[in-house]
Amino acid sequence: MGLDLSAGDIRALMSIARADGVRQCEIAKAMNVEPMTISAYLDRLERNSLVHRKQDPMDRRARIVFVSERAREVINRVRPMLDMVYEEAMNGVDPSQRESTESALEMARSNLSLRRTRDVGAANSAFG
Repeated sequence: MGLDLSAGDIRALMSIARADGVRQCEIAKAMNVEPMTISAYLDRLERNSLVHRKQDPMDRRARIVFVSERAREVINRVRPMLDMVYEEAMNGVDPSQRESTESALEMARSNLSLRRTRDVGAANSAFG
């Protein structure tokens, strides 16, 4: 079952699995990435038969994403590796402080993402 998945693909797959049947735009928001980025991840995941997209019955423009049974198998294989990386990253962090540490790291990631968006906008304005 050799799949050629990037870290972003795996992150997207895990995000979808947590909220199976989620709109594509909501996945992008949750991952703090541009809609085109999530679209590329989903294209690869769909080619590997890990997700499928359906039209949202409430909004023809929107797509809802679901994980496949094959994806569940992949997730079961990948999860122990992710847990190991998480434990390595949190090594030395007191268990009672892990939640606040995760929140602080998420805020830092969000801040950097906003900065990247502003920097790209400024660069486009300067050269556009």
